[in-house]
Amino acid sequence: AQGWYQSAADSASNLYSGAADRASNLYSGASGRASRAASQLRSQAQSVSETVQQNPGTFSTAMLIGGLVGLLAGMAISRNPDPEPDWLHRWRR
Repeated sequence: AQGWYQSAADSASNLYSGAADRASNLYSGASGRASRAASQLRSQAQSVSETVQQNPGTFSTAMLIGGLVGLLAGMAISRNPDPEPDWLHRWRR
C-alpha cells in the first residue's frame, strides 16, 4: 500500500510540475505578444498624434461629424412609440 501512495504522489507531483511548466510557457508567450502589441499601439498612437497635429481642422471636422452621427443614432434608438412615458401617468393621478 505504501508503494501505491508513493506512486500516486509521484504522479501528482509530475502532473503538477508539467502543468506549471505549461503555464509558465503560456505566460511567457502571452507576455511577449502583449509587449509587441503595446509597442505597435504606441507607434500607431504616435502616428495618429502627428497626423492630428498636422491637420487639426480635419480632425475637428471628423470629431464633429462623429458626434452628430452618435447623437442622431442615440435619438433614433431612444425613440418611444408611446408619446407619454409611464412615469408621467403616475403624476397625473
